[in-house]
Amino acid sequence: MKKIFVLILIFWIGFGHGQRTFDVLEYGAAGDGKTDDSKAFLKAWGELCGAADEPNGVPRLVIPEMKAFLLQPIKFRGPCNSNGVHVQIMGKLVAPKMLDGWTECESDSDWLQFKDVGNLVVDGSGEIDGQGSSWWTTTNQYDRLSRKLMMNKQNCKAPDALHFHGCDNLKLSGLTHLNSARAHIAISGCNNVYVSHLTITAPEDSPNTDGIDISNSRNVFIQNSAIGTGDDCIAINSGCYDLNIANIACGPGHGISVGSLGANGALETVQNVYVRDSSFSGTTNGARIKTWQGGSGYAKNITFEKITLDAAKNPIIIDQFYCNNDHNCKSQASALLVEDVKYIDFEGTSANEEAIKLDCDQNSGCRNIIMDRIKITSAVPDKKIYASCNNAIGTSIGTIVPNVPCLKSGTEPTTSPPAMPLPTVPLPATPPPSPPLPVMPPPSPPVPVMPPSSPPVPVMPPPSLPEPVMPPPSPPVPVMPPPVPVMPPPSPPVPVIPPPSPPVPIIPPPSPPVLVMPPSSPPLPATPTPLQVMPPPLLNRPRPTLPLPTTPPPVPLLTPLAPLVPTPPPPTPPPIPQMSFTGEPGLPDIYFTPGASSATKLHKKHYIWCQLLIVCVLTRLLFG
Repeated sequence: MKKIFVLILIFWIGFGHGQRTFDVLEYGAAGDGKTDDSKAFLKAWGELCGAADEPNGVPRLVIPEMKAFLLQPIKFRGPCNSNGVHVQIMGKLVAPKMLDGWTECESDSDWLQFKDVGNLVVDGSGEIDGQGSSWWTTTNQYDRLSRKLMMNKQNCKAPDALHFHGCDNLKLSGLTHLNSARAHIAISGCNNVYVSHLTITAPEDSPNTDGIDISNSRNVFIQNSAIGTGDDCIAINSGCYDLNIANIACGPGHGISVGSLGANGALETVQNVYVRDSSFSGTTNGARIKTWQGGSGYAKNITFEKITLDAAKNPIIIDQFYCNNDHNCKSQASALLVEDVKYIDFEGTSANEEAIKLDCDQNSGCRNIIMDRIKITSAVPDKKIYASCNNAIGTSIGTIVPNVPCLKSGTEPTTSPPAMPLPTVPLPATPPPSPPLPVMPPPSPPVPVMPPSSPPVPVMPPPSLPEPVMPPPSPPVPVMPPPVPVMPPPSPPVPVIPPPSPPVPIIPPPSPPVLVMPPSSPPLPATPTPLQVMPPPLLNRPRPTLPLPTTPPPVPLLTPLAPLVPTPPPPTPPPIPQMSFTGEPGLPDIYFTPGASSATKLHKKHYIWCQLLIVCVLTRLLFG
């Protein structure tokens, strides 16, 4: 029984979680920081990359904590068999400390490179230490123009510490990167990259030690990281589109830079870059765009927003005459186009007197530069600062300190006109009762129109009900307030009895009876077809089984109500004949006509025989 329990536990740990792990120690890595563990890492990677998909996870390469692993330049190549790969770095990876310790050296080598690995996750709490000080201090052997270290036996280019090439859907987080020989992290040819919670550190005087170097990549998100190096905190190079950078603490370093672009006459482009909620502390630049003369292409739709400055030397700078100290730069007739650049909500101090510099080419220039709410003061108390600009066109909005003379003042950051408020249309007053019939504004319901023989009757808008007006030829009778609601007659509807019969009163419960007054002079002509008003549903009264043979089909009438004026009481009309079935207890089970003599009453069985006889006759006529 005990053995069975152990087997179940092993099965649950190994397979229940659905994720295979590959520990580099199990493949021969020493982890002492002195022994070359490169072969053990490559062997573990081969097993990891060849592993198939797991039900509930992806295969994971584990670099355990409390260990240091010395590595020569390694390429972790893909694609892998599984849909994703997880590399968890909990320990420390170190490069050779001395230059002669680099046994592998290629002209374009990187120290650690991941190539063509899709859905790669690299995270953990470990460190990647490039130990690059030996590359920085060997000035007599380092050619700054080519950025190569000249050695007796081979030409070695200072390597980037960690390079991702062609790795789509990349996630990098949690690690600490130290002292790279060149760029700490390089991202090229990748789409959908998410970088967060990194710490990148190198001395302020370390050359070319960019924090994150990006090129030819799309949809890159970098956030919540602290970067302090000897070069750009983040460098955005050609082929980059749709970059979102947020919550970056930069310093020391050269700021966040777009470029350099257009070196050696190259065609290079950058578009859609958004940097926000970041700070520059003690940096040589802040928000920076730099291009070479002689190049072509563009850098456009770039925004720096909510930036905090602490003694930054060039808080805002566009330099279209970029040339580092090792190049013999000559003036040329062409340059990249810089346009649609926004600087929004900058606040802090500048270490230079020239806090804003827009130095643009005289041919292409800088177009549509927008500055909105800029407040930069000197880091030295009571010292004045200023802005300079050449060949820049744009707009300044709100408070701009210092003033930028080449930008015109404006109120809107875009050229589109402000949205106009929707007009308010007053409701028209109810017109007096005169033809033609006025059309009431919505949301009033449609007003029925009386037949041509009668003049139009005005109807008041809801919630009040229509006020009756006497029909012609009698003179108009003033409307008596309050209006009396028109209630339909009880079902079935009662037809109007033509003259000379006296008028039939309409009993509209629960209001008092209202009489329809007939014309006083000649008999009424043929009654026009009245307008229909939908009656309310009957209140629990059964409908008659047969219509009256002596009355036309029931048509609801719209009868205007007579005003309550003193008139002689009309003679009491006889009850209206109608058929009904009582169905009430205490009455005989017969069909009858109310008010008729006993001779006209029909017993139920006789009435049923009449119905059967009618059905037989109709059947005979229809079917021969």
